[in-house]
Amino acid sequence: MKLADIQLDAWVDKCEVTITEVFDDGSATAEVGTVATPGLLLGTSDIDLTQLNTYSSDINHQMTVAEILRLTLNPATSTQGKGTIFLTIRS
Repeated sequence: MKLADIQLDAWVDKCEVTITEVFDDGSATAEVGTVATPGLLLGTSDIDLTQLNTYSSDINHQMTVAEILRLTLNPATSTQGKGTIFLTIRS
């Protein structure tokens, strides 16, 4: 899922994922990053979709090429699950 178009030399200061309804399959995963590096901002080991919680990364990452930030979500067999994503980006 596309989250944002990022310009060359822009900074991603923070990425925050808040799970507001748990996913009911323990093998469900999510990561936030780019096509080339899906877990660049938050990886699958950083986010537990079975827990109501906020997971964040103060990454302060400068983009060396124009990129698209993406959420890669694998719900497995989950029949429920919700969350929000907050990004802090500066040029």
